[in-house]
Amino acid sequence: MILLADIGNTCVKLSRSEGSTPGEVVRTGYDGADWAQWLDGADEVHLSCVGPQPDALFRLAAARNIKVRRVRELASHPTLFPEGLGEDRCAAIRGARRRAPGRDVLVVDCGTCLTTDLVTADGRHLGGIISPGLRLRLESMHEHTAALPQVSLEGEAPLWAFTTDEAMRGGAMNGLRFETEGYIREARKKCRDVKVFYTGGLPMALEGDVEVCPNLVLEGLL
Repeated sequence: MILLADIGNTCVKLSRSEGSTPGEVVRTGYDGADWAQWLDGADEVHLSCVGPQPDALFRLAAARNIKVRRVRELASHPTLFPEGLGEDRCAAIRGARRRAPGRDVLVVDCGTCLTTDLVTADGRHLGGIISPGLRLRLESMHEHTAALPQVSLEGEAPLWAFTTDEAMRGGAMNGLRFETEGYIREARKKCRDVKVFYTGGLPMALEGDVEVCPNLVLEGLL
């Protein structure tokens, strides 16, 4: 059995797998992962970590002689991942390429940050971006102005708002959507047959042929 662990900036996603797909996915906080319990029965741990390093996981795995493998160790195509590319992005690319073999892929991941990665069918990484996610946009407006409030993520996000809360939420949410659709349009100009995958913690209704894969990072750890 393989323990899959996706440690992000906001939460930890965990799953057990005995085949080619993740099992049930559990989301938890950094302090909520009972590593001793999760390691029971595990033969290996496949890890993507862009958040706090899981020292307890490393310590317990070493004590039980369970190998922890990072994303780049799993890659059969090492040149696919440029130096400095985050492990979550590497894993999501692996997951997308497994879902669409032989095709160019664009991976869009919207969590704490919005990221994009464009990869050709033959494994060339054509680049991508990192941009603030919804929470960061709302927090930034509040923290760097004198009068704008801290706005909840929950609630209406209209294009044409009449209250400050809805105007901020609408600006942040619709700005993210328009930005994402713009990158998708540009990717389709650059790669005519590109397959677009959307993942991350923020649900977003996007135009066109976009495959939504909430656990693409975990899929890429197999």
